[in-house]
Amino acid sequence: MMNDIHWRPYQKNCFNAVYDQFKNHGVKKQLVVQATGLGKRLQAVNISTKFKGKSLFLAHSEELIEQAYLDMERFHGFTNVGIVKGPRFEIDRKVVVASPQTMINRLDRIDPKHFDLVQVDEAHRYMARTFVDTVNHFKPKLRLGWTATPYRLDGLSLSGIFDRIVYEYNIADGIKDGYLAELDGIRIKTNVGLGDVHRRMGDFAVGELSDKVDIPERNDLIVESYRKYADGKQAIGFCVDVQHCINLQQHFLREGIPCEIIVADESVCPDRKGVNERFRNGTTRILLNVQILIEGWDYSDVGAVLMVRPTQSLTFYMQAIGRGTRIKSNAFIEQFGKNECKVLDFVDVSGRHNLINTWTLDKESSAKNKIFVNTEKREKLISAEEERARREAKVLSEIIKDTRFDLLKLPDVKVWEGEWQSDEATEAQISYLKKLGLYEDGMAYTKGMCSELLNNAPATNWQLKLLKQWGYDISAGATNGQYSKAKQKLMSDHKYDPGFNANKYRA
Repeated sequence: MMNDIHWRPYQKNCFNAVYDQFKNHGVKKQLVVQATGLGKRLQAVNISTKFKGKSLFLAHSEELIEQAYLDMERFHGFTNVGIVKGPRFEIDRKVVVASPQTMINRLDRIDPKHFDLVQVDEAHRYMARTFVDTVNHFKPKLRLGWTATPYRLDGLSLSGIFDRIVYEYNIADGIKDGYLAELDGIRIKTNVGLGDVHRRMGDFAVGELSDKVDIPERNDLIVESYRKYADGKQAIGFCVDVQHCINLQQHFLREGIPCEIIVADESVCPDRKGVNERFRNGTTRILLNVQILIEGWDYSDVGAVLMVRPTQSLTFYMQAIGRGTRIKSNAFIEQFGKNECKVLDFVDVSGRHNLINTWTLDKESSAKNKIFVNTEKREKLISAEEERARREAKVLSEIIKDTRFDLLKLPDVKVWEGEWQSDEATEAQISYLKKLGLYEDGMAYTKGMCSELLNNAPATNWQLKLLKQWGYDISAGATNGQYSKAKQKLMSDHKYDPGFNANKYRA
């Protein structure tokens, strides 16, 4: 039956890349990166049909397990698909679907070589000890991970369990090729200051953040902005915590906009299934959530994503944006005129923090390569860019050649590497992570992971001051790793200068 599917070009390219890296280059721990809405799970089903032996598909949530089981059953047949869950331990089937949380207590009953293929869904989540121990127990011929974002919420890459990204097809590719809806990013500034909010596990400390942003004035602005930019469209809002959802919901309801909450707290949301169904049938206009609609939730006609929670996490942001990238229905396009999703970013005063939003992600890209602009805006930006280039060329031809007119660009700090120190982290490293607010209980930290976390941590005020003194552009902030790399370059440039005083650059 899989042969009857008309695979898209990027899907064929993905299959070829996986096969080539496995057969011809011996890469047995592979990671595929594809944006949300591009059919990763169906591709995983197809790959499972190519292996003669048994295969295991790991998913971390009940919803994802159920979806995967149904998809596998559809193409492998009922008698060939098993599940490990509760009393069921059907590991002798052709394909087995399970969660790492369930498998961890049954690993002693399963031979490490029982499966020839192990596939990991939403692979960016697999850094906790339970998940790592489950994945590493198995010794398959091929380990294959699937994710839309190859970095975790805390900035760690996945190089501890995968050796190489073998194929990547991102949001920009999907939009350009017509497989994803266009995105129209709108930055709405607030006067809320976040400078004194601390960082926890790679993002803002939730309690402190909620105190700052969950205020009537800002919630009113959110409702007004929805009315202005996305009125009538169904929208998903990503809030800081449950109370933020409750308070913001009241602001929408007072304006006569049908709004519901979907959260894990059953006292607030006792009927998640009902809430979900009312949104899908159009009864509910706005659906507010906290960490519920990040993965495994598919609905094509989301017309707006309300990023009311400030974030420093690229993973969280891209997963949230992914809820609106799916191609819209004909009914949606007929009503609103475009296959498009609005992204409303409520941008607070960040202080020392680096925020992730449509503006920061598109800032360095040319008009042609920006992700968060629709066709009309893109055409205007391209025209303006070309006109600006003509004016700048004329000016540059008249200035003195050695005139300095640019700040230095901060150095790139590569996160993904083919090999990482896999030794267990030292007590000193763990202690330092705790001091910086980057430590998370239950994580299987290695020396390489600690190095990544320290590189990705925001630069301190004194580091920013020195970077500015050295001529670097810090308008968008900087990381500890960028500071270290810039300092290394400075020291190297002056290595043989007897008049150079290195001490003045040490904090």
